[in-house]
Formats: sequence, C-alpha cells, structure tokens
Amino acid sequence: MGEKIIMIMSCLLCAIPFYTIAFLGKNSSTPITFWAGDNKLKNIVKDVKGYNLEMFKLYSFYATIFLFAGIAYIFHEPLGLFILIFAATVGIFPIYLRYKIILKKHS
Repeated sequence: MGEKIIMIMSCLLCAIPFYTIAFLGKNSSTPITFWAGDNKLKNIVKDVKGYNLEMFKLYSFYATIFLFAGIAYIFHEPLGLFILIFAATVGIFPIYLRYKIILKKHS
C-alpha cells in the first residue's frame, strides 16, 4: 500500500505544477512559456489570448496524463508505471511538437 501512496504523490507532484502554470497563465497578458526563462515570446506572439488558451489546454492535458498514471497504478501497477515513465520521457516530444505548432499559429 505504501508504494501506491508514493506513486500517487509522485504523480501529483508532476501534475500540480503543470495545472498551476495552465490556470495562472490562462488569462495572463503575457504568453505562457514552454521553456523556463524564455523572455522572447513577448515579441513573437501576436495573439496572446488565443496562444494562452491553447497552452492552457496543452498543459492541462499533460498534467492529466500524470494524474491518469497515478490512478492507473492503483488498479494495474505495470500500466501506471509505464504511463508515468512514458509521459516523463518520450511523451514530452509530442508536447513539444504541439507547442511549436501553437507558437507558429499565433506568431
């Protein structure tokens, strides 16, 4: 039982920052960044509101994957562990590609 609690807490610790960034940045007047400390987006993004809405959806989706991994671990440990490892490694690549599409669309 202890390992399940640790896994759920780990997944929450991965999901909460993404949800926080998404919800705080949704209605912000500055663009939500993908890379920490990226200050050049202010000059690149023309439609900040539309950009932030799509980034809100992207970050919320990514955070939900981490939550899903924790829930899946409760019922089927190998599946939950696979989802977590996949999301934290290979899964970031499709998120990055989607970010590039969003950035191009709103530039």
